Amino acid sequence: MSIALPESSYSETASSETTTSSATSGANESARPIILLRGLLRESRHWGAFTQMLEQHYPSRPVICLDLAGNGKRFEEASPSQLPEMVEDLRQQLALSLATHPAHETTTTPPAGTDVQAQAQAQAQAQKQDLEHTQQPVQTKPHPSQQSPKLAADIIAISMGGMIAMEWMNRYPEEIHQSVLINTSARPYSPFYHRLRWQNYPAILRGLFQTANDREATFFRLTTRLAPAKHLEQWCQWRAQCPVSSRNALRQLFAAARFTHHGVPSAFTLLLASKQDKLVDVACSKALAKAWAVPLLLHPAAGHDLPLDDPEWVLNRVTTFFRLHEQSEPGAKPR
Repeated sequence: MSIALPESSYSETASSETTTSSATSGANESARPIILLRGLLRESRHWGAFTQMLEQHYPSRPVICLDLAGNGKRFEEASPSQLPEMVEDLRQQLALSLATHPAHETTTTPPAGTDVQAQAQAQAQAQKQDLEHTQQPVQTKPHPSQQSPKLAADIIAISMGGMIAMEWMNRYPEEIHQSVLINTSARPYSPFYHRLRWQNYPAILRGLFQTANDREATFFRLTTRLAPAKHLEQWCQWRAQCPVSSRNALRQLFAAARFTHHGVPSAFTLLLASKQDKLVDVACSKALAKAWAVPLLLHPAAGHDLPLDDPEWVLNRVTTFFRLHEQSEPGAKPR
């Protein structure tokens, strides 16, 4: 179970905390990967500047953006129709990413002051051992896509991505150490007309018959309040490059609508939500916070896409929360 804060601890302002910087990242920084997970019809690029800001703050930690099948560079793949299938798919993607991520590669550069002759002898001995090993039977390792992540990760997820994170923690509690869930929802905590605000039903139905650019404009209007218009131009370009099919869009929508969650997250959990969210009622995050007894911080002005509307606000809350449990061992997490 996550740390519990009373409802009176909800943050009503966007500027109360001091901005953090990469200078706070010290030698004791965790090596845990940070997973970024988007939601319905969105891809890694929709995180905008937040990804780079997170990488700058945590230079020694892998920051890995995962795309759902059917979205982004995986747009030609079929989207799973159930969230458990999405979890399994993303676990494979994470294993592949960790296997090739620079932060997980080791180097053989000798420390300063190493004796050159000793280094040459060690290198010769290593080559001899390599030759000897060629006479031994080769033991094959599973392909990275068949392996599960061996190091607990922290996850930041928004909207349907938050639902996937909930399912991930439920199925594999040892794999997620901390979670930050943004503007998300789940049954049975909230009714369907809160999880997708009924006022938007006409706009969503019209979107089914709009051109691709008009649909992006509708989505931009429904999900942002503070982001500059230049982002809409980028969204239209990305959609042209990686179009999400109508079939995949419906599969993702139905998976999110049917999602039901029971129990309390196994990871240390923080909820972030926007009071002016026009897509998902903020009451959904309040319901989760009450049911799970976890902290909820509210942004007074941003829309549904909080990381795009105010990435600095999100970064400040994330880094402060992560710092609380930076040195906690996974086995020490309360259940």
